Amino acid sequence: MESACFVLFYDWSYVTYKTSDYSIIFNYDGLGLLNSLLSLIFVFVAGGISFAIFLFYGFFRTLSKDLEQAARIDGCNDFQIYYKIVLPLMKPPIAIVGIVHLVNVWNDFFYSLIFIRSEELRTIPLGMLTLFGEYDTEWNLLFAGLTISSLPLLIAFLFASRTFIEGLTSGAVKSCRNIGLLLI
Repeated sequence: MESACFVLFYDWSYVTYKTSDYSIIFNYDGLGLLNSLLSLIFVFVAGGISFAIFLFYGFFRTLSKDLEQAARIDGCNDFQIYYKIVLPLMKPPIAIVGIVHLVNVWNDFFYSLIFIRSEELRTIPLGMLTLFGEYDTEWNLLFAGLTISSLPLLIAFLFASRTFIEGLTSGAVKSCRNIGLLLI
């Protein structure tokens, strides 16, 4: 029953995110948030929560209760258990959520086209649209821009992949005291 409720929650949050574009535009217009980067931030944070919850829920279900019990025997309080055991083990799912959302936000065209009106606030994918002409396309500028715009994603991926591998290998052995029980 618990997993059925979770699937229903996840599906419902995804469907409502994708089908509520008109109401988002209407509400942002009433709040004066159209043509601001804050409108894009709100949309991406709200849209990314369901994926992050889904991934973290699956991660927390796989954590062993033995780690918590061993830490309690070793004298750790709740904060120490979270900070010294759970948080290092959470590096891989945090890296996955970060990479997926960074790529989603960086490459977004749809919401940028809807919410951003001024040329100063255009995102990179929306700015690339200006290189397509009616009769001529500046292919050299377009591919140079695509190459330059992909560099931040590549750098972020390199940092996150290192964190991903470190999280898999270093989170298995932690201690709450200097001479305490090693958690394996």
